[in-house]
Amino acid sequence: MLLSWLAVLPLSLLLASGSIPLQHNPLRLVLSALVAALVLPVLLLVRQWLGWTYVLRRLISETVEYEESGWYDGQVWEKPLEWRKQDLLVAQYQVRPLLLGLQRLMGLTAVLLLAGTTLCRLA
Repeated sequence: MLLSWLAVLPLSLLLASGSIPLQHNPLRLVLSALVAALVLPVLLLVRQWLGWTYVLRRLISETVEYEESGWYDGQVWEKPLEWRKQDLLVAQYQVRPLLLGLQRLMGLTAVLLLAGTTLCRLA
């Protein structure tokens, strides 16, 4: 996430420097660019969270839905008991901790966005 933020930072600085009111206030210009550069990490975090949430739902479900060739011929297959046990273990000990970490990162990013926005308004 830090790398994606650093990669977008020069572009956001360039875009923020195009604003005439921000050109007269360098502190506000830098703060605005730092906050704007958080957009890409937020999008990446949301994408990761959605993908892992889908994986978790598939692991904890008792059935698997699949399509053979189109929407009209979907089938539902019930997982064997041993597979369900294994999938629940994977969901509990590998996927859920990852989702909790992603949620913490999204919370931290939200706090950074709010703090940065507040600082930009005060500066």
